[in-house]
Amino acid sequence: MTHKYNKKLHRSLGPAALLISLALLPTSGWSHGWAGKRFFPSTLLTEDPFVNDEFSFIVGHIKGPDEDGVLNRTTNMESEYTKTIFPNFGISLGGNVNFIDPVNGDADHSGFSNMEVGAKYQFFTSARYESLASIGLAASIGGTGNPNVPEGDAFSTLAPGIFFGQGFGFLPKNMKFLRPFAFTGLVQANVPTTRESFIDGEFSRNPNTLTWGGAIEYSIPYLQAFVKDVGIPAPFNRMIPVVEALATKCIDRACSGTTGTINPGVMWVGSYFQLGLEATIPFNDATGKHVGVMAQFHILIDDVAPKSLGRPLFGN
Repeated sequence: MTHKYNKKLHRSLGPAALLISLALLPTSGWSHGWAGKRFFPSTLLTEDPFVNDEFSFIVGHIKGPDEDGVLNRTTNMESEYTKTIFPNFGISLGGNVNFIDPVNGDADHSGFSNMEVGAKYQFFTSARYESLASIGLAASIGGTGNPNVPEGDAFSTLAPGIFFGQGFGFLPKNMKFLRPFAFTGLVQANVPTTRESFIDGEFSRNPNTLTWGGAIEYSIPYLQAFVKDVGIPAPFNRMIPVVEALATKCIDRACSGTTGTINPGVMWVGSYFQLGLEATIPFNDATGKHVGVMAQFHILIDDVAPKSLGRPLFGN
């Protein structure tokens, strides 16, 4: 959605806060991730609840067991491009490559996971209550990746889901320092297109799984511009501390248990790009026992090229 500049509100702010808020407003009329005064950054671990034009590159490293229980050091490099077709509808194309180093001394191996495509529709936005919600469908295209790395299966997986975001700017004045908080969340099913696969002379069952998670954010830019200018200097005035969590639970076909991580970190949001850094903490033994790290470089294409690549192909 387009963020609208509220003149009455800004006249009530001090000059410093006004300058900060103006600097943080997107330059493009097509910028997304806004609900009223609230800007929702693109998180590292969980899917965004909005539609936008962006390119994201994420690198992660962690030590943990694979599906066969073998302990590996894994470095994952992921990229994704999303494009708005209509103002509230967009598509995405992404992929990742894994570099896997077994701890037991076996030979390293690497390869691409399956290509991922997706579509998302942002069906709800409330500027007053700083709320937004989207529905989407993602697909991992079977056979496009290396079968020896995670998510390189010969079969495809469909993942319908719902994604939502909520800011707390509506809180009363006596709770004003809680207003910079926001929450985003998701619930997503993962449905393989085949019930069984034949691998190395054996049949393997492909379970349905359920993924859920969310992120809690505290926006320093929102604090300074719309609550109180507490004098936080650059570059810290553009930071958004965040804690993300994502879990996946097996549903059927002789599969049980839940795996997931908790990711505390911080994001820095500029006019044209965003940076992020998070720790990756497994929350049970099935996920692993070692802390990893994730880093993000994210380009806001709708602000970099508002009249070309950053605008919807059709619509207003």
